[in-house]
Amino acid sequence: MAMPMPTPADREWTTGVFSCCSYPGGIGNCLYTFLCTPCSFGQVVARMPPQVCCGGSCYGACFAYSLLAECGLCCAMHIPARMWLREKYGIPGDCCTDCLYTTFCPCCAICQEHRELLIRGVVYAGMENKPAGAAAGMPVQMVINVNNTNTNSNNNNLAAPGAAQ
Repeated sequence: MAMPMPTPADREWTTGVFSCCSYPGGIGNCLYTFLCTPCSFGQVVARMPPQVCCGGSCYGACFAYSLLAECGLCCAMHIPARMWLREKYGIPGDCCTDCLYTTFCPCCAICQEHRELLIRGVVYAGMENKPAGAAAGMPVQMVINVNNTNTNSNNNNLAAPGAAQ
């Protein structure tokens, strides 16, 4: 039987920063974050908007975090991401606390951020899951005609529709 998803806390972190093995994510998220911190950070930041450094880009965030980790400066990228998450959900805190967690306990902070986004239903690029029954946007369909039989040598077949040929 699957565990029920915790209810998001109002204006506070839903789980503690040192609750690394808590649901959702559990021991799997904890081990993954400990063994490949840049990858886990990339997955967290990929669910944030582009206003956050590398937001929406798992690979970009992972690469940048790895480079900054070589200099011991990965907190410079992690602090703004954590601040964005706090501000988005009205979670109290300050830059100094974020700095301490991201510098001295980055794995714990990433696990907490990952759980918070899961609990709040954020799936990608800062977009929350819509409640059941919510209207979905219209899908975009693009049609490309690849069977153009016009073999005119001056490439008029590439002209815009309705253009004089």
